[in-house]
Amino acid sequence: MRRIVCAVAIVACGDPDSAPPCELDSECDGLYCTAGFCAARPEWAAPEIVLGIESPTDEQSFATLRFDNLEIVFASTRAGGLGCTDLWRAVRVLSTDPFTAPELLANVNSPACEAGAMLSGDGFDLLLFRDDMAGSSIIMRASRVSLGAPFGTPVEVNELDIDAFQFGPSSSTDGLTVVFQSGPAPAAKLDVFQTGRKPSNTDFDPPRRLDELGAVGLGVGLDPTGRYLVAFDPDLEQFTLSTRDSPAAPFAMPVPITELEPNPNFPALGTPFITRDGRRLYFNRRNDDNHLEIWSTLRN
Repeated sequence: MRRIVCAVAIVACGDPDSAPPCELDSECDGLYCTAGFCAARPEWAAPEIVLGIESPTDEQSFATLRFDNLEIVFASTRAGGLGCTDLWRAVRVLSTDPFTAPELLANVNSPACEAGAMLSGDGFDLLLFRDDMAGSSIIMRASRVSLGAPFGTPVEVNELDIDAFQFGPSSSTDGLTVVFQSGPAPAAKLDVFQTGRKPSNTDFDPPRRLDELGAVGLGVGLDPTGRYLVAFDPDLEQFTLSTRDSPAAPFAMPVPITELEPNPNFPALGTPFITRDGRRLYFNRRNDDNHLEIWSTLRN
């Protein structure tokens, strides 16, 4: 009963008069620790542009970070790449520092368009999609032997090739739950699919469509536990949040994340990524000059 009430009255669940204090999500019996109290969903502070990787002339998108938040991999149109978009990486000493100057991610790029990267929880594997710009794309996987080593040549994840166009994989920290989007052709909205695998197996199970979500805007972000998902609703021009009790359960009806607003002149947000500690959300947002950059916001 408490979960149902909270899902309907989000503000009341975060009210100190009606919710217990907390420091961690695990203290909230399936809810979320927001601003020191258990609430039905995470709430986010005012977003800021990610420093060190921004560019006045090139577009940045699809951020994914290592578990310690000291390495970022993202897609960019900047000079020095091989295709229309390529994957780049940057590092920093502290998670509060700006990133160093980006460098092209070795071995994974091609004359096609690479984007939608997702680092695994341990930082050793990378999922990405490769778009041939002719209506077809595939999800690929590359691996490395240490955090400082280059990734190997990516190979196609054949079991996720379910239609002509695959987009934006996102995974739980343990890598056992992956969501992605797919459709017969690129579109403003695509269906969301989920797949999983056993810890001892690198092959994914046959994907299943998450019918309860319907088609959503491009890019979905799964939290570290696989229990909530952030997506962009082009009709509402807002991010939405869907929650569930476990990675095997269906998602509840999405609710708008009203505190994260797009630029009113260019009302689109996209490609959300939730850091492995669950505390920060990275996403795309356009500036006043219609320039796409990566922004981030911290959990309250």
